[in-house]
Amino acid sequence: MLRHLPRISTGLTEALEADLTTKEDLDALQPYLPSLSTMWLFQKAMSVKPGRSVADPDIINRVLSSNFATMEKLGNDVMMPFLQDVIQLRGLFSTIAGMSLFDPLLVPPLLLWVGPWPVITWTAHFAALAAYSVLYSIGSAAGPAVEEGMDARSRYYFRRKLDAWKYGSGNDY
Repeated sequence: MLRHLPRISTGLTEALEADLTTKEDLDALQPYLPSLSTMWLFQKAMSVKPGRSVADPDIINRVLSSNFATMEKLGNDVMMPFLQDVIQLRGLFSTIAGMSLFDPLLVPPLLLWVGPWPVITWTAHFAALAAYSVLYSIGSAAGPAVEEGMDARSRYYFRRKLDAWKYGSGNDY
């Protein structure tokens, strides 16, 4: 949460300066962040609900081992953001692809373990992560030119959108 303090404090300062303090205005400070939403499948894959039987008692250890072995092969630029709960498109895609290549026999039991609906839902978050990555690249490059001539309200909302794309794509690392 500490890495979000600059985003939130800057946003609050801009909201107060522009007198944008309605619920709707302040809601812009807590956007959907696909980088965080993609994390829940990892948590789901590595947990057992009370009362649920486990078909493969080693599945969680296998997932962890495969995940970290793959990230180690991919290097620190993939491993370090993940260890700090910052999910980035390139790192996530590379890790999933690597796990599928290095340990293809893990994929079917893992998909069976988490179930189809969570995988489908997660895929939507992954697609949003990709979209936010592209939008942040475009938005941050065009930002200064786009902001010229904007009133305070429009600038506030544009900057909150940039923040959402930046943090939602893991580009805050």
